[in-house]
Amino acid sequence: MITISKVLVPTDFSKGSEFAYRYANDLTKKFGGKVDLLHVIPAFRYLTESIKQLGLPFDMDKHVYPAMQKDSIAKLKESSTEFLIESVRGTTETIIDRKVDEAIIERAVELDYDLILIGAQGANENKLIHGSVTERVIRFSTVPVLSVPPSIPNHPIRKLLIPTDGSEVSMACLPYAVSMLDSLGGELTLFHVLEMYGNETENQVLTKSKNELEAVTDILIEKANFYLNNASDVKPKVEIVGSLNNYSIEIHDGDTVRKYPFAVKVVRGVSSHFEIVDYANDHSDMIIMTTHGRSGFSHILLGSTAETVARHSAVPVLTYKPKHLDYY
Repeated sequence: MITISKVLVPTDFSKGSEFAYRYANDLTKKFGGKVDLLHVIPAFRYLTESIKQLGLPFDMDKHVYPAMQKDSIAKLKESSTEFLIESVRGTTETIIDRKVDEAIIERAVELDYDLILIGAQGANENKLIHGSVTERVIRFSTVPVLSVPPSIPNHPIRKLLIPTDGSEVSMACLPYAVSMLDSLGGELTLFHVLEMYGNETENQVLTKSKNELEAVTDILIEKANFYLNNASDVKPKVEIVGSLNNYSIEIHDGDTVRKYPFAVKVVRGVSSHFEIVDYANDHSDMIIMTTHGRSGFSHILLGSTAETVARHSAVPVLTYKPKHLDYY
């Protein structure tokens, strides 16, 4: 079972960040963890150097950054008190760095955080913590990243969705998703897009005699079970059992077997990320996906797809980068 005892919430004090605070409250409380707030003040290196070269009578390091840091510290404490419930309230920190995204990732790794929970790009917003910063954090972080969209509904996390192209890489988030399912309860769905030009999974359908969608479903179940049986990070034993339209996922923990509803949804479409977002917005509470996949004709779960899904999704997107796979 996963542990989410330390959650890092980077903030730019925008409205989008407020949604991240509230979501962090609910999620972290379920795991008995703490939420730490971080604000990164961007260092303007070239401006600092220009001021020195021009001989202007003030110093960014002495006059500007200290004032910004003082203001940030006050805002962080205010945000922590106003938005975080006391049981999850952790530390607050302000740092100055030229690259906001790298500073966030480095801090998360250095202090061994279990999760980075960050505001996704909001409508008509151009804040430092939104858009490109969030996307770069998703792309490069080795710590799982949960991107929270604005106006997220306040209801329990019950329906988890895993987009997959059938590759080992796309299945690599399964153990993490199963562990979260076991912690939160609910149901888990594998989601696959039959694209017009096909990919590795669709090509295998040619050897099957069943209906195409049923054949793809069988292949995905087979691949998921193979991965769960062979992945080094799957403990205790986990397997998907049942038949079409009546699957369940079983977690064998000693003499105890816990069962959760499991489904496979296969749709036809041209754009994988559009189909993922469209389905998830109506049928899931959280998307969980690997941040990188393959290129070329089996391109469904490229890192860029994960970033695009996080940018457009109306539900939170958790991206996971497995340490044991070398796919760069």
